[in-house]
Amino acid sequence: MTKNAQKTIGLISLLLALGASAPALATAPTKPTPGNYDDCIALVESDPAQALDYAQTLETETGGIAAMHCRGLALSALGRHDEAAALLFDLAERIPFADEGARADVYAQAADDFLAADNMAQARIAIDHAIEHAPDEPDYHLTRARLLALDGEWEAVRDDLSVALAENPNSAPALTLRATANRTLGHPQAALVDIGHAIELAPHSLDALLERGRVRAAMGNVADARLDWEALIAYAKATGRSDDPAAKAAKGYLSQSPRPATP
Repeated sequence: MTKNAQKTIGLISLLLALGASAPALATAPTKPTPGNYDDCIALVESDPAQALDYAQTLETETGGIAAMHCRGLALSALGRHDEAAALLFDLAERIPFADEGARADVYAQAADDFLAADNMAQARIAIDHAIEHAPDEPDYHLTRARLLALDGEWEAVRDDLSVALAENPNSAPALTLRATANRTLGHPQAALVDIGHAIELAPHSLDALLERGRVRAAMGNVADARLDWEALIAYAKATGRSDDPAAKAAKGYLSQSPRPATP
């Protein structure tokens, strides 16, 4: 379950407390009780197929936004991202206007699923809506920056990441992507500062090591770039991630970058 999905569970629960549907139980029953949103969500983690059946029953019984939300998360967990995205986007449109936070989070969930379904245009629409309703949420700006990067809109990427990092300066993924933007835009020194901070925060991040190698290579420091890519490959192998795209990219860079001659 994504971070956005986890966050929204609490917001939907708040809506329930304000009178939407589904009573909360003091203790979780052994078997799900009809009408209980928390039980449905628990099933998404353990048995998404059962969660989908349960959510559909819940939706028939209550017609509430809680049941609809659980069904969307179950579809997402089952890999049915097209359906999940469409449902979650529709749900975001239905959430009471007073709860901007819940609405924004569900738009962001829809964006995640549109992205997983390779529907970049709809993912962009969804995340734009999320930012409209919660403009200071750093995760939303990071998501939009990733979408913008796919289109090569690097100035806009950097702008979104600057907002994200103003709210959360210790986000290694945001720092890594901003380093990529700065390197691509011809600012390697700024990129080196960002990627150095990212690696301090996440020293074994494959993406961060890959990018630092790129930055160092762009600055003419091929020897240290190779060290980053070699470390990346070693970490990937040690953690069973040799097929990670970053590891494959690092192998390609090593094959293309001659080892500096020793004196």
